[in-house]
Amino acid sequence: MLKPCPENWRQGHAAEAGRKNRARRRLCADPRGNQCPVRVESKWSGGNLGGSRLPLCTPAELANLPAEKLALADHVLADDTQFISKILDFMQNNYNINRKRIYASGFSNGGGMTTRLSQEMSHRFAAIAAAAGLSGLPPQPVRPHSFVFSVGNEDDRFLSMFNLAQFPLSETLLTDVPELEAMVVDPMLTILQLNDVHTYADVGMSGTATSHFIFADSSVGENNSYTMIIIDGLGHQYPNGVNHPVVLVDYLWDFFKTRQLP
Repeated sequence: MLKPCPENWRQGHAAEAGRKNRARRRLCADPRGNQCPVRVESKWSGGNLGGSRLPLCTPAELANLPAEKLALADHVLADDTQFISKILDFMQNNYNINRKRIYASGFSNGGGMTTRLSQEMSHRFAAIAAAAGLSGLPPQPVRPHSFVFSVGNEDDRFLSMFNLAQFPLSETLLTDVPELEAMVVDPMLTILQLNDVHTYADVGMSGTATSHFIFADSSVGENNSYTMIIIDGLGHQYPNGVNHPVVLVDYLWDFFKTRQLP
């Protein structure tokens, strides 16, 4: 039987976070799931996301590095989406994986990476999720697919961009904080080819209040959606049932398993 394959990208301290989250146990407990057998750590850096690659340092910065640091920095980074394509090709060629049911999720910088994958590799992933991560790519329409974005209402790294102490769990959030819609929602609506029309729901997850904003009005007649989830009492963390009552992977698994590539 071909199995679906979720991929998860994380920020630093991935080994400790991996021990604490429930993704492996959740997937192994489901006979339809396939947990990839290896974990790959890679470097991630900020920079001009519109370029052909992401340098760790600019040429000017490289010129000012001492010799011992230059030896560490003086290398060319491979195209990261090409790298991910090679990972997917390897898994598909060596494991019993359903090519139509490959998914990506990521947290923080990893969420920025999966947001990039949504735009650059939608032909390889059936659905994608990002937790507390954004991409700097100028948005361009791609194959319509479904996407979940989640963030804690006490995530200081996000709140600092809006000069807020916390995000209110309210149906009027996008009106009250229009910058949030402009920065987070609007680029994804362009990428996913969705109209700016949404429904709202207050949803309890593991006894925790969450706000769900669901955009599902396709401008091209497709059945895809964009969901933004605001989670009460969560800081800049991936909620896993240990650091926070919500177990996000449970929600995402239910979201992913109903979606596949055409």
